[in-house]
Amino acid sequence: MKKHVILLGISLLFSTWVASAQSPFGIESQAKQKKVSLSLGVTAGANMSGLLGVSTSDPSLGMKPGFSGGAVFQLRFIPRNNRSGAETGWMAIQPEVRFSMQGGKTGSTSLNLSYLSIPVMIQFYPTKGLYLEAGPVANINLSHSPNNLQLAEKQYELTGLQAHDVMIGVGLGYVFDFGLGIGVRYNHGVMALNKVLPMRNYCIQAGVSYLFRLGKTARHAASIDF
Repeated sequence: MKKHVILLGISLLFSTWVASAQSPFGIESQAKQKKVSLSLGVTAGANMSGLLGVSTSDPSLGMKPGFSGGAVFQLRFIPRNNRSGAETGWMAIQPEVRFSMQGGKTGSTSLNLSYLSIPVMIQFYPTKGLYLEAGPVANINLSHSPNNLQLAEKQYELTGLQAHDVMIGVGLGYVFDFGLGIGVRYNHGVMALNKVLPMRNYCIQAGVSYLFRLGKTARHAASIDF
């Protein structure tokens, strides 16, 4: 009799283990969850940018509007738990390639700078939708105008200006379950543009992005990044 009870107990334990392994919440299901979520997309929007003098004796330029747009790649990882996929993960790396119109103005004087901008944002999601971000931004100067700039009774000769720049970007935002997101990002230059122009860029960016996930279970996701 005892032998039959023991065998019955072992059979029940084995059956429970098999059912758990095949359950949507079991070991097999957990193993199939993606550990990394990849997304591609495009972005377009507006800038409000200006230039600050490196020292108090250097001139500054107030803010002016501009355009920003390009491509976005996002890699999101560290799933929130064993039952969720990487698309709701704790962390993300988001490189971007943008065309960015920046510069500044004061009175009737305006400086226009066009950049190939390459931000690499590290994003942290304290909740599934809320994110904080920070990262470097490399700006390669494509063009500028005018060639002569009059500021504070001083003439700046800008012919052939190579105003390459490195900035630090910080931001926050929220992405809803259906993909729409809102946020804010601020970029600040960490060095003077060059010896001819002793100024540093700063910029607030607002735009709309459209992302879609790569893979067999790809889902579209629209977001707005400010």
